[in-house]
Amino acid sequence: MYTYRATLARVVDGDTVDVETDFGFFLRQRMRLRLAGVNTPEMRGPEREAGKAARAFVRERLEAADRIVIRTTKKGKYGRFVADLWYGDESIPWEEMTERGTNLNAELLAEGQAVEIGR
Repeated sequence: MYTYRATLARVVDGDTVDVETDFGFFLRQRMRLRLAGVNTPEMRGPEREAGKAARAFVRERLEAADRIVIRTTKKGKYGRFVADLWYGDESIPWEEMTERGTNLNAELLAEGQAVEIGR
């Protein structure tokens, strides 16, 4: 597992985000992440409205966040890194984000915006 600081670049849909990942030593890279263990409604087809609501839910939280931390484990079948994501405000030290920040993956499930899938 690898844990990094990140900044939001774009919310693609409810379970996919683009982030600018900070690897340290002035190395940054834009990455597309698939949120681990969750599946939100699709942005097309009969689930469209629910998909738009899930994307708005994620966008609202991450655009307001001062800090984002990701923990990646592997690449998924579409080449995206699978990750857990925490967010919070600047009162939470970076090194405590995974303990004290809000886990977006768990929040999506708790708020009924996503269903749980295997990791």
